[in-house]
Amino acid sequence: MAAMNYAYVDGMFEGGFFGDLSKPHAFALVNKNLPVLLKNLVLWRIAQQQQEILPQHNGLTAGFNRWHKLPKAKTPIPEGKTPPFSKMDRTIYKTDVQMYGDWVRLTKHIKIAFESDYIQRVTERQSVQAAETLDSLLWDVVQEASSRGYATTGSNTMSHVNRTIAMTAGKTVSDPALREANPPSEKLIDMLERVLVSKDAEKISKAIEATSKVGTVGIPSGFIAVCHPDLIPDLRMIPGFVRVEEYASQGPIFKDEIGAVNGTRFVPSTNCTVHQGAGAALEANAKLKATNGKVDVYPIIILAADAFATVRMDRFKTVVPIIVNPKPSSVDIFGQHGGIAWMTFFAGLIVDPDSCYLLHVAASSLT
Repeated sequence: MAAMNYAYVDGMFEGGFFGDLSKPHAFALVNKNLPVLLKNLVLWRIAQQQQEILPQHNGLTAGFNRWHKLPKAKTPIPEGKTPPFSKMDRTIYKTDVQMYGDWVRLTKHIKIAFESDYIQRVTERQSVQAAETLDSLLWDVVQEASSRGYATTGSNTMSHVNRTIAMTAGKTVSDPALREANPPSEKLIDMLERVLVSKDAEKISKAIEATSKVGTVGIPSGFIAVCHPDLIPDLRMIPGFVRVEEYASQGPIFKDEIGAVNGTRFVPSTNCTVHQGAGAALEANAKLKATNGKVDVYPIIILAADAFATVRMDRFKTVVPIIVNPKPSSVDIFGQHGGIAWMTFFAGLIVDPDSCYLLHVAASSLT
């Protein structure tokens, strides 16, 4: 099982183990599956990448730096005297680096019957699996955000969530009284933006300038919100929601981005978890997704620049593919078993609690 460094493509794969596969074949597999991997990495591309690479053979603890702001210098500097200096403070967050991966058995019979087509199909599926695993791990990290909000008409807790992100009781509510009492609004978006801006959170997206083109809308710089696709119909109900196809420019757009409200741009991902039945009891005539009579709660994570970080091992940026063809050994005398695998190292932490916000909402049932 020889290490092959030829499988380096755009920095996503560096190094890999390809058994007896030819160099062109291995390179073709990696080159084909790289776009699949990139497509499914939503949070990974927003995360701050650790610049001080964790050295190999130097422990499994990674440290992340958070540099704090300097105070306002409002004291006049006296003539002829050296003023006191300020101290640049930082907080170091530490976490363990863990290894993740999975494999599929490759037997001699499969190898003979399907040849390279089987390997190709497995590696395609594993590219999706690896990307979804990495993004899901980061989703678990960002759900630890301390700043939180809830779409509710009651107490500000998850168990009282009973409204969508548009503060409605569901998109298809037919009861006039319930519909008129809960018209779509930007209340929650205004609230979370106020919290982040008041803490000097740095906006993560660039402004998209309006042009003279008909039907185009300028989008100010702002924050990125990652949410479950079930929330798309509710997002489109918010007054002032701009669909991505209406943007003045189609340049600086995130993969799968659907639109924006004010400066907050929304990117759906199926890696976002759903807390089934964790909300309030479902009201009569409300049209919300629920489990056992209680509203399902959907977290939305809103991120500013450098809110959270990831780390990578030296020489292994993201994913290492491994293919071992069946061959005889002392424990497999007929050479019947091999494997197709991938592995990665991961560590992640919120490094600036003031730069992320977790909003809990309900989703319309559309029935």
